[in-house]
This record gives sequence, structure tokens and C-alpha cells, in this order.
Amino acid sequence: MWRWKLPIRHLPHSRLLAVAEMIRIARATHANIRQNITITFGLKGVFLITSLLGLTGLWLAVLADSGATALVTSNALRLLRKHH
Repeated sequence: MWRWKLPIRHLPHSRLLAVAEMIRIARATHANIRQNITITFGLKGVFLITSLLGLTGLWLAVLADSGATALVTSNALRLLRKHH
């Protein structure tokens, strides 16, 4: 992973605090994206296996996919509450 090399002396104090806040938000967003990908692939994997084994039908898999979309969206909306 690369990092920016920016001389600190070129940034006024208020801008420096804004950069620190942006880095904090970016890290929280990155963690949230990882969570959302894990949730999505986990649910899809479970319903793929159970559908192939005949334990669940197609309609249940479709409903689970819609539920995963709602879950991932609500997980992403947590970032808005945390930063405002």
C-alpha cells in the first residue's frame, strides 16, 4: 500500500486537521466495504450450496439476496450516522 508524502509545512493547521479527518473517514469506509463484501459473498455462498443440495428453492435464494442488499445498505448508512 502506498502512502502520500506531503510536507507538513505546506498545510495550514486547519487544513491539517481536515486531512486527519479525511483519513479517518477513509479507513472507516474501507472497513465497511470489507464487511459488506464478506456479508454478500457469505450469504450467496450459503444459498448456492443449499440450493445445489436441494435444501432451499430459488425463491428463497432471491429473497435472501434482496435481504442481503438491504443489510449491506443499512451497514453502509452507519457511516453517515457516525460522522455527522
